[in-house]
Amino acid sequence: MRRSALVLLLVFVVLTCSACRTIRTHDVGKVGVEDAMRLYMTNPTVVEWLRKTKATPILLEQGTWKIILSDGVVFYNEYSDDKGVLYINQIHATSDDPQTAERIKQLNKEIDELFRSKQ
Repeated sequence: MRRSALVLLLVFVVLTCSACRTIRTHDVGKVGVEDAMRLYMTNPTVVEWLRKTKATPILLEQGTWKIILSDGVVFYNEYSDDKGVLYINQIHATSDDPQTAERIKQLNKEIDELFRSKQ
């Protein structure tokens, strides 16, 4: 009886803490959206991308991921080369901060120009 009461108390504490976000379920990346977009322009592998952003990826659907950064969110897809190495593909960044959102628009233009020049 005492053991079950203790287990119930533990479950209650964990649920309460997770509801108020005391227990974090993901890590916020250590870089900003702008840095992540500039990193994308270097054609990083998924391992390199996650190591440098220091964010925990959240799977949304098959092949589509999301990372939460200090000033916004980046959605991305992955693709595999002939050797099976995963790379970042088709990123989409958002931010609630108007200045960051403006920089995202500018970086999207730079990314488009970069990929057009490579074709």
